[in-house]
Amino acid sequence: MPDAMPPEPTEQLSRIGALVPEGAGAPVLLVTAGSRAGTVFPMTDRVVIGRAPESDLMLEDRGVSRHHAQIDRDGTGYLLRDLDSTNGTFMEGRPVVSHYLREGDTFFCGSEAGLKFGWEVLGADPALSLELLRRLPAALDTGEFRLVYQPIVDLLSREIFGVEALLRWNTPRGCHRPAQFLTLLEETGFIVPLGERILRDALAALEEFRRQGLELFMNINLTRRQLLAGEELVRRIPPGSDLVFDLAGEVDSFPVAARSVLASLSRAGARVALDDFGHVPASIEAIRLLPIKMLKLDLRFVENLPEDSESMRIAVAVSRLAGSLNVQSVAEGVENSRQYEYLYKNGYDMGQGFYFSKPAEPEEVVRLTREGTLGREILPCS
Repeated sequence: MPDAMPPEPTEQLSRIGALVPEGAGAPVLLVTAGSRAGTVFPMTDRVVIGRAPESDLMLEDRGVSRHHAQIDRDGTGYLLRDLDSTNGTFMEGRPVVSHYLREGDTFFCGSEAGLKFGWEVLGADPALSLELLRRLPAALDTGEFRLVYQPIVDLLSREIFGVEALLRWNTPRGCHRPAQFLTLLEETGFIVPLGERILRDALAALEEFRRQGLELFMNINLTRRQLLAGEELVRRIPPGSDLVFDLAGEVDSFPVAARSVLASLSRAGARVALDDFGHVPASIEAIRLLPIKMLKLDLRFVENLPEDSESMRIAVAVSRLAGSLNVQSVAEGVENSRQYEYLYKNGYDMGQGFYFSKPAEPEEVVRLTREGTLGREILPCS
């Protein structure tokens, strides 16, 4: 039987995935790092990137050459080329001479200016994303961001043992939840200064709870980019603060520097929780290597309890894993008594969700902790 003829280039592209999605409009570049972080630039057939004023996309960061890189659209896709820049163009730490860009590719011009390419960079609602990006720099200083606190309840005593600080963004278009903006904050680096404010406000709320005689722990979400910001986070933690940092993202891919910060947080007295467990990939080896003290079962596996057999198996497996690792187990998204009873009977330590309480202001948390709820889903603290 004769050898098969080699595929044509177009056939090769179809096998590895189209570089230009069928029916797609123009992609965009989102500046993810550097002096113009948060800027969105619509792609044209040719884009020159550099420090020169005549550049299509002008970047003023150190290390960016006058004419640093160029993106051209051809019959195959969008080709990124380095223009013999002084400090190079990099993708995933490797120098780029030329590269056809794919959805989500991020590259750096020099060491400071990062850019992300794609058709889906702005998410499901590009108009909202553009508006939020426009408001973002000023929003950090105008009080548009605020925290609310959702009680975390001990399933045995049904008393409030802690709260999770949840971020809200109030704009003229309404109140936005993290699902609508957190990716933008993370990708543009604004999560780092905002995270400092979140920590400050959460610590103030924790101190107020203590003044009211309540000994509660405080859960705060922590992203990969915040960890990579370094040890400054550790220095901001006062001694004796009962903080639990929720890790978001694929912890298996956390770099050594991020793991070092987590170890420092643990030495400073903070605990580390693995958030969205069961949904976001995490190996047992990663859990073993990181100072994890709490596994938080993702709400996707709680919402169909106790009817869905697969959710039941996963919930039980996570509870047993937490027990074998000698860490606490928490179920997120508890909405009704059937879910509560199933989780309690299968060994979960704590739960949070609307069955107990929606996210609340600090004064409401104080009242709930002292008085419980009318239906007694939460019992008064003893």
